[in-house]
Amino acid sequence: MNRKNLLVVLVLTLGVGAACAALAWHRNRPVARVNSQSISSAELSRELHERFGAEVLQDLVNQRLVAQAAEEAGLTAGEAEIDAWVADFRRRPEARALLDSGRLAEERLRRNLSTVVPLYRLALQDVAEEERKQYFRLHRPEFEELQVRHIRLGTRAEATELRQRIHAPADFLTLAGVHSQDQSTRANGGDLGRVTRAELEQSFAAADVDGLFSLALNGLSEPLQSASGGWHLFLVEGRTVHYDGVRRRVLEVMARQHLDACLERLRAKARIEILLPSAQAISPQASPPTEVPK
Repeated sequence: MNRKNLLVVLVLTLGVGAACAALAWHRNRPVARVNSQSISSAELSRELHERFGAEVLQDLVNQRLVAQAAEEAGLTAGEAEIDAWVADFRRRPEARALLDSGRLAEERLRRNLSTVVPLYRLALQDVAEEERKQYFRLHRPEFEELQVRHIRLGTRAEATELRQRIHAPADFLTLAGVHSQDQSTRANGGDLGRVTRAELEQSFAAADVDGLFSLALNGLSEPLQSASGGWHLFLVEGRTVHYDGVRRRVLEVMARQHLDACLERLRAKARIEILLPSAQAISPQASPPTEVPK
């Protein structure tokens, strides 16, 4: 299935973050050896500073601007709200894979969201709730979503025969792990996470997608053929078709269109002094305080 990349919030690239972890060591302690020659923590620190110091400093400046503005406007995010955002990200397969593999620590994600969520609010503070609902109504296929598992097979006959052996959700998970031809989801019981109507319609006929959205929870689909020719069985584990269920996603998508302008306004009102010599020639750019891969 042709899946869009889902947003995963990162303050730094994973490679830089992993390297910086070594800086907790004593400056003269070796962080690597090449034959008999050591590379010290001080060498690593100096290299990271020269390569990324200016970029990271600008990121920190933007984070501080957002924190101050959110505090002043009463738009900070409490622990309960961050909990809800973390849970939301955990339902996205790409984010869950990063978290489960340890490449992104949950505490790092929480810190990132503590900056990003107030930034989203600041960016949309002049956009009324009714306008956000109207945006949802106009872009409904991008937000309506299913929580689904699937089993991909080669022929309709195989899918039909396997469907007859599924009598409960547990059967689906077991058979997916044995028979599904989708190697990326086979090991986790065919879990696709949350998939929007628009994403499903990239691979399946609109009428088939309508049928999936009409299934009851834990409902099992008939064999459906994808545009690539494979045959799929779907198990629907959740469905969200109302604004209240995707309020955070609407906030996220709408706010990303206004982040640059929001940060420009914050910088225009702030007094920013760059004291790091290597970064003095670089003014804070119109980029979010977190790196947002798409």
